[in-house]
Amino acid sequence: MNRPIFLLSQEHPIRTLVFAFVAWKGLLLLIAVCSPGPGYDTSTTLSLSSPDNGDELPATLRYVIHKLTRWDAIYFVKASNRGYLFEQEWAFGWGFTKLISFCTGGE
Repeated sequence: MNRPIFLLSQEHPIRTLVFAFVAWKGLLLLIAVCSPGPGYDTSTTLSLSSPDNGDELPATLRYVIHKLTRWDAIYFVKASNRGYLFEQEWAFGWGFTKLISFCTGGE
């Protein structure tokens, strides 16, 4: 007997989990992209508007990047590239910046 395969079933728990994860992340992305204005944090706009960043990217991709990147991500990447330089960077865990540096070949 051929039964239809449903995405959400107890017979396929991995498929159900993957579907739920993708649906949840899709909803969060939709909320972020549809939120009005730049938000409280404009450091992404300042960082990505430098002459060597972002001009060659399509406008839609730049828009999504602006919506998803925030100041803490910029601090993590800067600290992983050059180490801790400024006092406020020490608020972020040492292990995560080392992991970023290791995964990107910085160490």
